[in-house]
Amino acid sequence: MNERISNTTTASGAIDPNRQAESELRAVGFLKSRIGAGNYGLKCLGSDGSPRFSHDKGHAFSGYFLSRALGGEISEVERSILIVRFQSEEYRGLWGYSPPAPYVSPSHWKFLVDADDTAFVIRTCRALGLHKSSTRLFSFHRKIWLRVLAKKGPEWLLGRWGPKGGFRTFASRVRARLVFEPTPANNLQIHPEVNLNVFLALRETALEKTIDYELVRRSQHEDGHWHSYFYPSRYYGTWMALELIRDEPSLKPLRDRARRFLVSSQADDGTWGEDGNAYETALACLALQASGEDEDVLGRAIASLLDSQRDDGSWETDQDIWRFHASADDVWRAFDTNRVITTSLVRCVLRQHARGVAGEFD
Repeated sequence: MNERISNTTTASGAIDPNRQAESELRAVGFLKSRIGAGNYGLKCLGSDGSPRFSHDKGHAFSGYFLSRALGGEISEVERSILIVRFQSEEYRGLWGYSPPAPYVSPSHWKFLVDADDTAFVIRTCRALGLHKSSTRLFSFHRKIWLRVLAKKGPEWLLGRWGPKGGFRTFASRVRARLVFEPTPANNLQIHPEVNLNVFLALRETALEKTIDYELVRRSQHEDGHWHSYFYPSRYYGTWMALELIRDEPSLKPLRDRARRFLVSSQADDGTWGEDGNAYETALACLALQASGEDEDVLGRAIASLLDSQRDDGSWETDQDIWRFHASADDVWRAFDTNRVITTSLVRCVLRQHARGVAGEFD
């Protein structure tokens, strides 16, 4: 671990704005260097510690966090690099975590694309000024058959049904239901954090009325956090849910419950998560910013984050970013070895804190 930066607060206990600005500048430089070098994939290891098919992939996934962190500071060259990557991995208007292989067996064909990465690409392209239709997300909707989708579109069916149920993560025709426990048998079901991502992609579009807020309500744990299936942190789904429901007056009780969970789970040193790692601390901060939490709670967290920045401008974590239960004996784990996801999340926290706003891609 590199030497930590100190003196992050002023004499009054407030965050030193000059120190924060310097920290952000270094973080931006680090992220831009990762885009330029193409080093923004994730390590993926199986239970035996050896690489799996998804090793050094997930660039479309990482691209969302990079774009959000850089916002208006992304250059035209960097924008083009991300867009070319998205277009090279597009498969019939959809995306998956791992780009299509030269040969995919019939048993694995359903994992070629997924709703989660498709939603991330759509949201990122929207921020970068490139339109990608949200309609293809309905390939994963549990109520819509593909042949009907192609003929009449989701507006016709959902105009008759209204929002019902959610979106499968993978392209399967199983009778899907909402699940929370990660098992190989549950991989083809409906997963809470993936639905939140899809709903965020549908927000502020003509298909926004198809967001099923009852499913969001059912996905909240009784202690206030949101369940997450593939992403093991309790703060990942909570962040996404609070961004989705921040402006829904009827869901204020859900936001209040989540805020209490976030405040009560903060450690004395201002951090969150396992060993106070920067990844989970940043996720919790973003969730609090979406909920409108007071400055004192965020201030202690940001001071801790500034103190843990590496010399190269990045932040690191040993936390699993996602897990996939490939079989009863093999769990795939992805790690942020290039420090892109964690650094991007922290930079989002710092920028929103500096500007006093919590809007996406501000």
